[in-house]
Amino acid sequence: MRHTSGLSFSTAGSFSIEDTRDERLGKIVASFSITHAPGSLWDYGISTDLLGYVVERVSKKTLYDYFEQRIFKPLGMVDTHCWLPPKKRNRLATLYSSYEKGTLEADLSPAEVSLSSKQKFCSGGGGLISTAPDYMKFLMMIEAGGSIDGVTILRESSIQLMRENQLPDNHGWINLNDEPEPREGLHFGLGFSVRDKLSAWDPDSRLGEYGWGGLFSTHYWVSPKDRLIVVTFEQTLPYSSMTARSVKGLIYDALQSEE
Repeated sequence: MRHTSGLSFSTAGSFSIEDTRDERLGKIVASFSITHAPGSLWDYGISTDLLGYVVERVSKKTLYDYFEQRIFKPLGMVDTHCWLPPKKRNRLATLYSSYEKGTLEADLSPAEVSLSSKQKFCSGGGGLISTAPDYMKFLMMIEAGGSIDGVTILRESSIQLMRENQLPDNHGWINLNDEPEPREGLHFGLGFSVRDKLSAWDPDSRLGEYGWGGLFSTHYWVSPKDRLIVVTFEQTLPYSSMTARSVKGLIYDALQSEE
């Protein structure tokens, strides 16, 4: 959950998440080279995808059925799926490509997988189709300590571990794949980045803030001190943090002006 397994995207080679539904998974993973001794270094990779497979084996359910029964239905997340039901296809947001040309071009090809009737798999590391209101419900549960509106999803002690740095004491700031510089001020908990120091990297952040981003430039962050949760769904490729960065300072300034 903290991406220190040593299994990064760069060492996975031709690994497909579909392999996680194959009994040969142990041999497949054993064939990977690792980037570092497990537990010693943060390296964003396939760890969460493999955890999805572990959930399937332990629960004896498909990952989607587990999500649906244990998370989506209890929280009322009625528009969150591993594949898009036909009756909802007309609601799929258009994905755009920017490619630094100064204009946006509709690019639906990456979303085609979302339109198939039913996938063979549901990835633990990404691929859910959702809406901003649905994801807000999930984050409200996290910020409430695992229980909300009489529904308990996680223990409060587990939530606390998720929102606190879990990297080794001598570990520096996280550095995502090919980024030239570390994300100064950011550590990692269990599934979330956590802000432990203010810096020029995302200068409008607050201490204690946690969150993460998604492939299509989606972002979310939570500031417990401000009782604030923000979700932005940008829908552009390649990945960009422009929307989140543009609104973050404005939002915090608005909170300060009300104090």
